[in-house]
Amino acid sequence: MPLTENAWHAGDGSGTASGNRTSIGIEICESGDYSKALANATELAAKLLKQFGWGTERLFRHYDWSGKICPRLMYDAGKWTGWAAFKIKVSENMQMKMDIPKSDLILSDGEHKLLVETLGRFTEQKLLQDAKWKEKAEQGSLTLSELAWLNTIILSRK
Repeated sequence: MPLTENAWHAGDGSGTASGNRTSIGIEICESGDYSKALANATELAAKLLKQFGWGTERLFRHYDWSGKICPRLMYDAGKWTGWAAFKIKVSENMQMKMDIPKSDLILSDGEHKLLVETLGRFTEQKLLQDAKWKEKAEQGSLTLSELAWLNTIILSRK
């Protein structure tokens, strides 16, 4: 599913602060080769976190949104040991060199300047939580899909 669309993955409703509206869902298939599915999930989570300039503190379980014991295979007799191990593996993957896509955003000089200024204002107004987006725009590495995602975030916070 494109990152610019809304999914009903968190199980916590449709409010503007819900996990359904504010997070990216990654489904880890429990049938078949679970260790391969887990490896794929850690790689994808690391790639997305790095792409958006986020840390592992932005990783949430289904449990965090709805209280459901999920991902259940990461839960062991009242402890989330598998979840802790997953976050460590994601962190390790983030340390590896990953290719960040070059920008597919084609802007005139004036549009580029306006985008950088606007992202700066959104950061000052706390509509964006950090200056990473402005920095990416300044460097010319902000992608079209990231800009669409930012649009969704900003609209949900206004």
